[in-house]
Amino acid sequence: MENKMENKIVGTITEEEKNHIERLYERKCGLSELLYSITDNNLLNSELKNTIYQKLVDDMGKTQNLYDKWWNDIQDKYQWESVEGGSYRIDFLSNNVLLICNYTCS
Repeated sequence: MENKMENKIVGTITEEEKNHIERLYERKCGLSELLYSITDNNLLNSELKNTIYQKLVDDMGKTQNLYDKWWNDIQDKYQWESVEGGSYRIDFLSNNVLLICNYTCS
């Protein structure tokens, strides 16, 4: 059996909801980039590097928790279709929520 991925629109979120999750998503990406930059930086002394690293890791954990909570809350609100092993993505241009399946979505 061929393993293919399919996207299916399962709903739409409001502009306010989109703005909230987009800020969290951008924060997650920015923190990941900073973490990579810090760990790959040989110009900082190890004490400073460790302090910054720990602050970034703590902030990433808090941000991930907020991100996960948003998805849980929004799923509870809209009761979108779901499938085992599937995940959701947002098209930030249209506010559509896509169900990403590793096989054909029914």
